[in-house]
Amino acid sequence: MTQPPIRICIMGSGAGTTAQAIMSAIAGVHYAAIVLILTNTSKAGICSVASAAGIPCVVVDPADGATIVREMRNHGVDLVVLAGYLKLLPADVIAAMDGRVVNTHPALLPRYGGAGMYGKHVHRAVAHAGDTESGVTLHWVTARYDEGAVIAQARVALKPGMSPESIEQTVRQTEKEWLPVAILELAQSLWKKRNLLN
Repeated sequence: MTQPPIRICIMGSGAGTTAQAIMSAIAGVHYAAIVLILTNTSKAGICSVASAAGIPCVVVDPADGATIVREMRNHGVDLVVLAGYLKLLPADVIAAMDGRVVNTHPALLPRYGGAGMYGKHVHRAVAHAGDTESGVTLHWVTARYDEGAVIAQARVALKPGMSPESIEQTVRQTEKEWLPVAILELAQSLWKKRNLLN
């Protein structure tokens, strides 16, 4: 008997462009389904993206781990994708999801990770260092910012003297194209593993 799809929750704090790209990639595959969107702000565009796709969007207090866990359990979530979610997950959420939370980071970890290293801050640091490449990292989430094991990375070449804004634009375009594929591959791998165990 074929197993049900990997049920995915996306957590985001912004416009939802990354979530939209992931939703578009997952639409129609048998091994993955987005079942819940969680955000820490009612003003986030990600709720509009969720509404348009018929996916429930719930605004949660980022410090209220019990509510976050309850929402995930109520929706049978198997995998959590942090896509532009700018808050540290409470330890009880990480424990409850038991190694099933991934994050995207707009640089090549372990460089340019940790507290305060998000968005424009990352791209400024890359530009200031004069790096010749940057990219996107998909990694497992632990109790500390950006310290979980790397799952996959996409690298992009940088031209000398690129501004932080140009680097950000280049990395965002790469993320939009690469991340949905990386999430699909991860979901398919988890689904196949579950099929082998059952």
